[in-house]
Amino acid sequence: MKTAEAGGAPREPLSVLFIARYYYPFIGGIEKQVPSQAAALRRSGIRVDIVTGRFSPDAPRVERTRGFPVYRLPSPRIKIIGALVFLAHLAGFLYRRRARYRALHVFQVGYASALAALLGRFFGTPVFLHLAGSGSGGDIYRHLKTPWGWLFLALCRLASNIVVLNAEMLQELKLIFYPQHRAILIPNAVDAEYYRPTGDRAAVRHVLAIPDHQCVVLYTGRLAAEKGVAVLVRAFAQACPGTDARLCIVGSGREHARLLRLAKNLAIDDRVQFIPACGDVLPYYQSADVFVMPSLHEGMSNSILEAMACALPVIATAVSGTTDLVHDRHTGLLVPPHDPKALAAALVQLLHSPSERSAMGHAGRCLVEDAYTDTSVVRGYLQLYEAAGLRSQP
Repeated sequence: MKTAEAGGAPREPLSVLFIARYYYPFIGGIEKQVPSQAAALRRSGIRVDIVTGRFSPDAPRVERTRGFPVYRLPSPRIKIIGALVFLAHLAGFLYRRRARYRALHVFQVGYASALAALLGRFFGTPVFLHLAGSGSGGDIYRHLKTPWGWLFLALCRLASNIVVLNAEMLQELKLIFYPQHRAILIPNAVDAEYYRPTGDRAAVRHVLAIPDHQCVVLYTGRLAAEKGVAVLVRAFAQACPGTDARLCIVGSGREHARLLRLAKNLAIDDRVQFIPACGDVLPYYQSADVFVMPSLHEGMSNSILEAMACALPVIATAVSGTTDLVHDRHTGLLVPPHDPKALAAALVQLLHSPSERSAMGHAGRCLVEDAYTDTSVVRGYLQLYEAAGLRSQP
């Protein structure tokens, strides 16, 4: 598609490549943001392709998703060997198409981003590195723990710009001596037209077999230790004894079996519902009363954004990124991490106050509409491209 300018010849749209090691059917924060941001940029006239790993020989090599192509490069499920195979194919892909893309977007620090930053510098192509998380489990601190991580971080310093999600990430960049003036804050976004409250909550609950009178506490996300879901299960046991409130946990991960045992040991397994990770979590947001994110560290939680867009009050741990979204006693309640007692008290407060839940949910929806929609993110990227001197080609 070519775009015409007033009084001039048609111009080729700016073409960029998104590089993400993992993509759908993997479900996680990066896996949600990559297609969402690509689609939003495409709507603004930017041509976006995506390259990712192909972990099964049965997976398609090329497919179209939401109007843009997704290239899957071989990546056997064998440690080290799989990474080397993927890197070799990625290097060849970038070399063959070095004249096609005028910018590379790479998501999360790792070997793929390190290679992209190195080759981008060699080809003279701007590379924008998108960080995923902050804190002890984030991109910087996690990689500072290993020699390979140090190497990846050193190569990622070659990126033209680094996109961060919160203010703490900006401070962490000092640890790798990355120039602050080349970092830019662009938060995650949510499709607020899709994630929104339902006009018929009773009908959604009927489909999910949830009684109208039952209060539902919801968590969506990975079942991993750093997400703190075990703290939520313990807090729910303290907050709701003798009630018919339901805790709905939507997600998959290595903590699943442990969480099942914990719910059984606490004698609440009849009121804790585990639902495997699914592509469409909207009905669960629309049927819930309170959303909880008990994670130990975050970048900027997609799940919190989705819950707020659906006008749910949020109880969350006071960690970086999350505090940008959850304003205590306004869009939700903040509690310390690793503290089931404080989380239980917050659950009791909101489950017994429908008016507070309604007010906080409304405030959260308004905040999302003001600052965290796809339009906001696209505006940030367009400013980034402009600063890098990237424009449509005549």
